[in-house]
Amino acid sequence: MEPADMRDLYERYGHIIYGRCMRILGDGHEAYDAAQDVFLKLCGQGHVLRARERIVPWIFVAAKRHCFNILRSRKKYLAVENIDDIAGSIDEEARMDARRILAFVLRHHGKKVRDAVYYSYVEKLSQDEIHALTGQSPATIRRCLRKFQRSVERRRQRIDA
Repeated sequence: MEPADMRDLYERYGHIIYGRCMRILGDGHEAYDAAQDVFLKLCGQGHVLRARERIVPWIFVAAKRHCFNILRSRKKYLAVENIDDIAGSIDEEARMDARRILAFVLRHHGKKVRDAVYYSYVEKLSQDEIHALTGQSPATIRRCLRKFQRSVERRRQRIDA
């Protein structure tokens, strides 16, 4: 790939990669490094680059996997990284409790449920967008979200008891 082509590619998609990494990692410097790694991987994916409609979904998946690998290597893996958005404006102790509950609940679910929760609540994607990324039908996405909500409620009831 020519340097000019790489520059055009970076101008077109670099902000998407960086934004995705920033949302997951929460640190600008770390997100910048991760975005560079994902961009270099993208440059090596000729089959993805030839099919322009596949670039953004590839970026979402590759950035997520790369950033989660970083989090796992730091032993701070949490499938939903921005619990503050979900937890709302509650105090710090309650927020930490929410983090522990969410991590515990998601640990007991399969990939379909984790993906549905992540893309729905964190990325705020529509069911059609989730379908395009994961291949899950909208009915499966709704079913996974209901399963997650029931699981959270059961865990909350156990904690309150």
